[in-house]
Amino acid sequence: MQQPMNAVQFNVPANLISVGTALVVFTQFFGSAVFIAFAQTAFTNSLGPALREYAPNVTAKFVIDTGATNLRDVIPADALEGVLMAYSKALTNTFVSASVSFECEILALIEE
Repeated sequence: MQQPMNAVQFNVPANLISVGTALVVFTQFFGSAVFIAFAQTAFTNSLGPALREYAPNVTAKFVIDTGATNLRDVIPADALEGVLMAYSKALTNTFVSASVSFECEILALIEE
């Protein structure tokens, strides 16, 4: 997080350092907020179909409302393995989505 600030302070004229610093802070927080929303959407949209495949008696809303830390306490033992498989598949899809989005960013930077 500190390196972009150092780069701005070194490369921007003195009268524009405050603008450059503000822009760096804004983009760091804005980018994080956008990609957290993107990841949440990818996870939620992947969890439902995965649960229908691995644990058809458990709903995505129930799993999301329960939270990952309480799954073992709340989910019945006969459905727990299926729920964990579905959760793992949804997380994998989320990480793949994030990786693809990162690769697209890299390609956009290379094209410049």
